[in-house]
Amino acid sequence: MKVQNISEIKNALDEIESNGTEWLTNFLTGDAELERWINKEQLTVSTTSTNVFILRKRDLCQRLYFVSSAGETLAEDLRKMLSMTNETVITSILDNGDNSSRPLKDIVMKAGFSHYKTLNRILKIQTPKPTKILNPEFAKIEDLPLIAETLEKEFDAFLDNHPDLDEIKAAIENQCIMVVRDKKTGKVAAFETFEKKGKTVWGRYLASVEEFRKDFPYGGTVLRKFTNFHSDASRIIGWVAEDRENIMKLNYSCGYQNDVVTDEMFKYN
Repeated sequence: MKVQNISEIKNALDEIESNGTEWLTNFLTGDAELERWINKEQLTVSTTSTNVFILRKRDLCQRLYFVSSAGETLAEDLRKMLSMTNETVITSILDNGDNSSRPLKDIVMKAGFSHYKTLNRILKIQTPKPTKILNPEFAKIEDLPLIAETLEKEFDAFLDNHPDLDEIKAAIENQCIMVVRDKKTGKVAAFETFEKKGKTVWGRYLASVEEFRKDFPYGGTVLRKFTNFHSDASRIIGWVAEDRENIMKLNYSCGYQNDVVTDEMFKYN
């Protein structure tokens, strides 16, 4: 069933809560983001007496979020729900470094998922101080096509959940995409997208444009500028796929550390 308003999801969650004694979930989405997805008609929901399954339509897959009040029913109900789709389904499970999520991972694999990849959380904790960059450069609206093309080319659609065009546009308008430009052409050569809430910054997508990659280490340049610009933050958080060793080394050179937290991705079909 396509979700028409946020109350449909909240009512479904209230219903299963009264039918079980547990609360197992990977559904950590805030209401504002949920409303945006609903307005774009991207969400469908299916329910059982103890489980709620929310699917978000993406270009190449469906992203699955689930909530269960009875873990013993989750695998079987999940298997039945998945049997009704021919699309690739991606879901993720957060682990705080203590392997406490192991039972939940076992459940999704029992339902037919296979492990796809792991995202490692990187973290830079610092004493906030005044920013060192007085005139940072941010993306302009005319940069949107190049940024969107680069994101699609450089990031795994199953793993990284590409932002929609309206989300990239909003990030540009809110000055949440820092760029460095090629000196000859003036085009964006590398960029870092981010969000900031209070004293915490989330680095979302760090990318260099393939056309300029041989000319200059623009990726390292934009990461250093991004990090220095947010010297007023108490912590900067990002996620790096386990197989992107060059990006991990680049972050290490800027003072980031590999945190114990991981986000493990699972794929069906």
